[in-house]
Amino acid sequence: MKKLYIPLLIALVTGVAACSDNADNCPDYWAVEQYDPTFIAEIDETNEALSLQITNYSGLAGEVFQSYFTGEFDAIANFENFTAPPATGTNGRGFIEMVMYNTNFPDTILDTTAIRVGLSSTHLYAGIGVVDYQEKARLSSATSGKLEIRKHGNNLTAIGIAGLDTVIITKNAPMEPVRFGFRIGSISDSTVTGTVGVKIMQFNVVGNNATTLYGDDFSCNSIYVP
Repeated sequence: MKKLYIPLLIALVTGVAACSDNADNCPDYWAVEQYDPTFIAEIDETNEALSLQITNYSGLAGEVFQSYFTGEFDAIANFENFTAPPATGTNGRGFIEMVMYNTNFPDTILDTTAIRVGLSSTHLYAGIGVVDYQEKARLSSATSGKLEIRKHGNNLTAIGIAGLDTVIITKNAPMEPVRFGFRIGSISDSTVTGTVGVKIMQFNVVGNNATTLYGDDFSCNSIYVP
C-alpha cells in the first residue's frame, strides 16, 4: 500500500518515493490537489483500490484528477465503503463525487456545463451546471454503487447508483472539459466532525472515440505529485 499525504513537506518526500516505486513502469495518471492539510489519497495495490479520506474539516478538502484529455467516452467508477458521519445537530454533510469541469472558470458553480455525480451523508445526487440537478435521499446502508459520466459530442450524462436508488441527468451542451477526477469535502462549506471516506474499486473508460482519458484498475501506484 502506498500513501500520499498532501501537506507540502510530506508530499515532496512521497513524490520521491513514488518515482522510485514506479520502477515497475506504473503510469502517472492521477495528480492530487490539496485544500485541507489532513486530506489523504492512497492506492492500495493489494486490494486494487483508490482510497480518499478526510477527518474533521470544512469545505472542499481535496481532489485526485486527470487533466487535458480529449475525445468521447463513458467513464464508470465502482465504489465501496463510503462512510460519513450523520448530519445531525451542527454536523454538516460530507460528500464524495466524480466530477468533470473546465478550470478556466473560477469554480464549477460558474461553469454551466460542469458535471458532478456523487453521494453525501444524506443524499445521492447528479448535476450539470447549477440548474439541472437531481437528488434522492440515501439510506445509510447504501455504501456501494456506481458513478458514471458520459460525453458523446455535445451530449452530457451523469448517472449515480447507490444501493437500490438511481439518479440521472442529461443535457445537450458544448463542453471543453479540462479536469476529470474525484473530490471529497463538505456541502456548502459546512463543518464535519468525524471521517469521510470512500474506496474507488475500478475506473473504466469504455466506448471511447479518440479519448485520452485513462482507465485504471489501481493495481499499481498511478498517483503522482505535480
